[in-house]
Amino acid sequence: MKYTSIQDVIDQAIKPVCGDFAEDYDLDAIASEIFEYVTDVDDDGIQHGNGYFVERDGVDWNEVMQKHDHGEQLDKDVSESWDGDGVYTITEADGDVTEVECDDMADLRSALSEIYSYSGNWDSKVVIEKDACRLRTKADFKALREACGLSQQNVADALGVHLQTIKRWEKPSFPYAVPDDAFAYLDNVAESQATQVSYMLGVVAKHVEQFGKNPVLVPITYYRDQQMYDKYGRDEGPFGWPNAVARKLAYELDKRGISYSFRYPDDGAVSTPGSNY
Repeated sequence: MKYTSIQDVIDQAIKPVCGDFAEDYDLDAIASEIFEYVTDVDDDGIQHGNGYFVERDGVDWNEVMQKHDHGEQLDKDVSESWDGDGVYTITEADGDVTEVECDDMADLRSALSEIYSYSGNWDSKVVIEKDACRLRTKADFKALREACGLSQQNVADALGVHLQTIKRWEKPSFPYAVPDDAFAYLDNVAESQATQVSYMLGVVAKHVEQFGKNPVLVPITYYRDQQMYDKYGRDEGPFGWPNAVARKLAYELDKRGISYSFRYPDDGAVSTPGSNY
């Protein structure tokens, strides 16, 4: 059986073997040990067609699966850290911090499995702490709004309130706290933007899988102003949103040592399916 990518190996060959316990295993490590990347080369050393993944000869599946079964480790980490439903902060050895809202132990277990799998280092012990309940401040609201690339007017329009209301929510001398639904709106925006960044990182990861190396440069579309976004943008909305996504993507690429360049749609940006330039 031939597979075009390592992700196909995981989805079509490894996960069916794991069944309902896929999150217990280091799937990438299993795929790398059991399968290898090959190319068809003729007697003259000329490659024909694209490479593909095939199962290595003589590999003991059971041995490899047992080696990378981390179910007991996940159970131990969760049982030692669980303190009821709520928000948990997971800090990795390299300092990366993830916050996850957990309704039960299964939520925390899934989050841990995803973090270990993403880092590729199951031997690195993480620190898990349940966040104490706290009142989110006016500064929290302002910081989150700005991180999402939204102006006060953008948020006012989205929530159907007056601009002055947003100003008061962010003004220390105003006696009333920011309402929960306003924070919920920004939380949803931030989550949506994180999903967009994850998708883009997935595209880059597929490039790395296919070619075996990082791209030379990742061009990132950036908008100069609202007028430019209205002309070239995919969806209606404030130009600050896609620019915030672009900055977050750049941050993640920089962490991975991948070069990038911001480009305006009318000055070197690379067109993608659905774009208007």
